[in-house]
Amino acid sequence: MRDFSAVELGASLYVPATHKDILAIANGEKFPHLKSVIFCLEDAINCDDLEVSMKNITNMLNNFEQNELKLFIRPRDIENLTQLLKAPNIKKIDGFALAKFSTCNMHEYLSVLETTCSAFHLMPVLESLDMFDINALKNIREFLLKKRIHNILTIRVGAEDMFKMIGIKKDCNTSIHDLHVSSGVLADILATFKPYGFNVSSTVYNCLKNLEFFTQEVRRDVKEG
Repeated sequence: MRDFSAVELGASLYVPATHKDILAIANGEKFPHLKSVIFCLEDAINCDDLEVSMKNITNMLNNFEQNELKLFIRPRDIENLTQLLKAPNIKKIDGFALAKFSTCNMHEYLSVLETTCSAFHLMPVLESLDMFDINALKNIREFLLKKRIHNILTIRVGAEDMFKMIGIKKDCNTSIHDLHVSSGVLADILATFKPYGFNVSSTVYNCLKNLEFFTQEVRRDVKEG
């Protein structure tokens, strides 16, 4: 496992595992200034595309050369994570973003990961109803601390799922920090995890044509911690 900090991830780019250029991205040929990438097998692809996505991932693992790019995979679920851990050359990646990480599946996630001899950076993604439950967040924190998992690179927050659950569609001119519900959820997550040594990453930014607002959001993210 390569040694680096969460800050070195920069703005991680989510890429659907169906993408035709994932090998070129992994090799640093496409988007050469990219700091980190997350190849997504979860909500970025359709269920029917899982098989072709896995073939795409396998081809990428067999043919890419590790470089400065930090490379992660986001499994669709625990079963998919189990498949990936058996894949040849899986040791070449830096780690996994654990989708829908919650009190309901955290034990199973860690149980699966404990079956491998390889060490990976882990990024649990909080994107279930647990986000709205301070006691659930504390249970996740205590579980991770009790397990003494030293390879939790950062806690990620699933804003898209959060907005779906509360029935809000955020436009590209509104900061996530200016909406009462989302700012409250982020505050709870920060207060629950950061004082205990966990890094918390900003939420996804999908308004790709609005670079100026992206810059503003990054500055606000840093200000908010």
